[in-house]
Amino acid sequence: MRVASSVAAHRPPRTSVRASSSGRATSSTSSTSGCRPRSVGPTRRASHRHRTAPPRAAKDDLLADLVSALATQARDKIQKDFNELVVEPFADPDPGPLPDLVPPSQLADPDSKFVAVDVRGTRIVVHYKEHVVRDEPGDEDADGKRSTDDGVDALVCLHGANGSEFSFRRLLPRVAAAAPGTRCIAFDRPPYGLSTRPDPPGRSSGDGSGDASSSSSGVDFAYTAAGQAELTLALMDALGVRTAALLGHSAGAPVALDAALIAPERVGSYIAVAPAVFLGDPPKKRDPPGEKDDDGDAKKGGGGGGG
Repeated sequence: MRVASSVAAHRPPRTSVRASSSGRATSSTSSTSGCRPRSVGPTRRASHRHRTAPPRAAKDDLLADLVSALATQARDKIQKDFNELVVEPFADPDPGPLPDLVPPSQLADPDSKFVAVDVRGTRIVVHYKEHVVRDEPGDEDADGKRSTDDGVDALVCLHGANGSEFSFRRLLPRVAAAAPGTRCIAFDRPPYGLSTRPDPPGRSSGDGSGDASSSSSGVDFAYTAAGQAELTLALMDALGVRTAALLGHSAGAPVALDAALIAPERVGSYIAVAPAVFLGDPPKKRDPPGEKDDDGDAKKGGGGGGG
């Protein structure tokens, strides 16, 4: 019958329990459908090719070759930079004018500015950048100038050696936004960046900078510490900055400090960032223990006198 066959087809399998020789009960399952349970045999693992690891000596040779190649590239790079930056510039003590030079104005950015200043008879065209966020009208004084609560109307930044105004590209807009109305200025200190590079005394570059004033070292005065400080103050005059907060980074820190010492009334604040400033003489070398002085007494060790 259809009903009986259907029920038999869906009848659950019977489980019989048998006693084994060990005394434990074992069960077996039988299915009324007549299909035997599928035997599951041991699984076969995928065969992989047997790879032989290279010997330790071969790995060491590869590592040695890699280190040698990197060392050779580094040595060649250092030698190339040394020749370009040290040997070649000083190989000719009096090189002639270089042909086909591009004027600084063609290398400048869209927001670059130039202003001419005079440092003891030497005309220097200074490249600088300025950021300012204009505040609400009515904050100007009688001269139309803006100033902060501490009397500072500009932040003037001086970069270090081998730097330029590019060193402060992120600082200027942030300070200008935080202090509306304050002019934030950074300029290229000669001989870096796009500012004029005065020639040595006795030779004119022909770019309108004029004959350079000499110093005791035989270089232009603008390259000396006092010349750099006077250049900073001359730039402030040309830009109409009366009182500034001077920020000096690295080798620019002593220049800003010299400017503050020359004209303290022009500098409201002094900021030194990783300054290359050295105060006083280096400490004296200690005498080895056991040495005697001229009187035959043993010298005392320690770190110098009191006071």
